[in-house]
Amino acid sequence: MKKWFFVLSVVLFTSFDVLADDAPETSGSCAKANTDSTCTWSFDASSNTLTISGQGQMGDYESENLGSSYLSTSTVPWKEYLSQIENIKIDDGITSIGHLAFFKATNATNIVIPESVTFIGARAIQATGISNITLPTNLQVLDAVALAENSNLETVTLPSNLTSISDWLFAASGLKEITIPSNIQSIEAFAFANTDLTS
Repeated sequence: MKKWFFVLSVVLFTSFDVLADDAPETSGSCAKANTDSTCTWSFDASSNTLTISGQGQMGDYESENLGSSYLSTSTVPWKEYLSQIENIKIDDGITSIGHLAFFKATNATNIVIPESVTFIGARAIQATGISNITLPTNLQVLDAVALAENSNLETVTLPSNLTSISDWLFAASGLKEITIPSNIQSIEAFAFANTDLTS
């Protein structure tokens, strides 16, 4: 009897240990490779908040595969929580938001971007639930498709340091109104395709 109890205990302990090892991480590094960045991430399940902290550049991410029309889930380290994220908070000191960073965070309705951010990568904030966004005044690059497919996003104010509106930037978003400042030198292909733009 004692032998069987011992065997059962070992099996249960091993099973719990495997399950614990399989649990997704709730924090880690998201620093851009080959830089001095100290960028880290953490997810708080009690508030469904993703926080990006530290100094320097966030890493750039890729999709796991390409479909006929749409990208699949990004390879971001917080991909297990993408459907849970409601709030995205980026601390001051972070200088870039990487490619595909928050792609398909469909329930994210609130994002805070500090003035330290000068670069927002391609598809970084595509297909989220945000209805408004305040872009930092120091922003220099808002890359292709960065704000596309945000159906609740109706108005945007572009910062004065931005000189170009990138390809497909607002495509298939809910954009109804935008003021294009005099510093904008170019509007790339399909920037406003399939929007609700009236003004």
